[in-house]
Amino acid sequence: PSPINYQVGFLPQSGSIGYSFNPGFGWQQPQMGTMGQQMTTGIRSSAGFAQPRIELAETNNDVIVTAELPNVDPNNIYLTVTDDSLSISALAHMGGISSSLHRTVALPTQIRSEHIDVNYSNGILECRLPKSDYTARRRVKVNVTG
Repeated sequence: PSPINYQVGFLPQSGSIGYSFNPGFGWQQPQMGTMGQQMTTGIRSSAGFAQPRIELAETNNDVIVTAELPNVDPNNIYLTVTDDSLSISALAHMGGISSSLHRTVALPTQIRSEHIDVNYSNGILECRLPKSDYTARRRVKVNVTG
């Protein structure tokens, strides 16, 4: 089945206060009077770290986190996973300049942190995090009687 995209676009900067998530409209800042506030569209610096762009999607069985990590050696990518969050850290090199990247994402449901699948190709990191059995969606057959 195709993923359910929780975010069309990317998550706001960490440390942004006042953002709320609305499944139909994405991340919004309340009481601003406009729909769909501008979101993080590039890598920006925050607390000494640049923040990679992130996309979050969900299938019946997995949470999928995709991060843009251009100019990163796969050996310099570090992940920290809990049951409800994923932190990505990396060191990017471009034109003789090094930059530290860091982003922590709150996950929409609990996952089995010991069973993740991670792939890195062409500057894109994809993390497939299986939902815990407790939160995985299941299709249930309805028995009709009478």
